[in-house]
Amino acid sequence: MPDPSSVPSRRVALSAVLLGLILGAHTALETARDAMFLIELPVTWLPLAYASVAAAALATTALVERIRVRFARRRSLMVLSAILAVVAPVNGVFWWGLARTSTA
Repeated sequence: MPDPSSVPSRRVALSAVLLGLILGAHTALETARDAMFLIELPVTWLPLAYASVAAAALATTALVERIRVRFARRRSLMVLSAILAVVAPVNGVFWWGLARTSTA
């Protein structure tokens, strides 16, 4: 493991700034997502939505761990990339369809 004192302070500062910007953007996007959700659905559905997201995250974590254990590192990355290549367009079609039904 490299000695932390050997890392140039400029790199550390830039990394800290980048992390702060990423966290800020993530927070802003979450707020916008929640606002858009609440425009379409009643507030009473918010706990169900968060519980559903948590359940999906747990299921995804279990799936990724099974793939990681079953395949070698390089092959598991290929398998996960293939899954993402299939899921991402499906997600895009879902949001496109949702946008069409909400504006109609």
